[in-house]
Amino acid sequence: MKKLLLSLFAIVLALSYSTAQTISQDVISVAGSSVETSNGSLSWTIGESFVSTHQIQDKILTEGFHQPYLVECNINYFSKVTCVGSDEFIVEINTNDEKEYTILINDESTLFVGNTVLGPFSNNRSVDGLISGDKNGCFKTVKFENIDCNKQQAQIAGFVGEVAGEGNQLAWSIVNANTNNQVNISKSYDGVAFENLTSGNVNAIGNTTYDASSNAGLIYYRINVTNNGETIDEQTIQLSRIDELSSKTLTTKIFPNPVVDIANISFDKIIEIPNQEIIVSIYSINGELLRVDKLVLSNNLKLDMSEFRTAYYLLSIATTDGKLLSTNKVNKID
Repeated sequence: MKKLLLSLFAIVLALSYSTAQTISQDVISVAGSSVETSNGSLSWTIGESFVSTHQIQDKILTEGFHQPYLVECNINYFSKVTCVGSDEFIVEINTNDEKEYTILINDESTLFVGNTVLGPFSNNRSVDGLISGDKNGCFKTVKFENIDCNKQQAQIAGFVGEVAGEGNQLAWSIVNANTNNQVNISKSYDGVAFENLTSGNVNAIGNTTYDASSNAGLIYYRINVTNNGETIDEQTIQLSRIDELSSKTLTTKIFPNPVVDIANISFDKIIEIPNQEIIVSIYSINGELLRVDKLVLSNNLKLDMSEFRTAYYLLSIATTDGKLLSTNKVNKID
């Protein structure tokens, strides 16, 4: 899957100072030069101050001046959760290829090729980590929580989604399933009215589906597990799909930064956008979407970040139809 590589500084500069959609590059370094000839050009820098790479869903933001714009990012895996007795469970990860990967789970690192089995983990223990191995800096998240092998019925062990190409990829894992269980996947653009994407017996439907007809903007996905027609477990996730830069620009100020509890967001102007609503998405520095808020655009927004631990976060502001207006880095402290 192709990944769009954009310069983090270029995005900020383009959004803050220009109404055109041409992205220019700037660099802060100890030394550097650029030479052009009839056969091509050569640019070099030494001692760049900012070189970090951050992934947000299907986009990779890089602070490095000489990193390429377009990269391949192909990390695909399947996961399966299996109860071991009534008080423990294991997690199997399968990549279906011969590449070497590193999986970091709860601060413990494991190298593997093809597949690996993690655990056993005790009931209700949160399993949270990353799979990496792509030289371009790509990664995938792994997360399972609230698994209780004492329950004698199907449970949703995990339900995740990500922007993938022109659509959205969804994956899930069900533990303790039986032949009477059915899985239903649906989507909504308002969180109220859901339309069915796919349904089927838990043993026949598999554990992934691709929504190829997804609109840009805020999307809700719901997984529903039934037993003989009765709902026994349900989860809803949100995705924020940003497909392009907005033709309109906003200069955003977030204060205080660092923020302890409440972040104030102000803008240099109020622009005309659909329904005057914006999508504020908060990502970890590793690119995991943590929360999505739909807010009415005003010059004095308040964002409650008290639930987050001390760390840096990426905050994006977009229109409800998926056009990026602003990106910011926020330092959360206790």
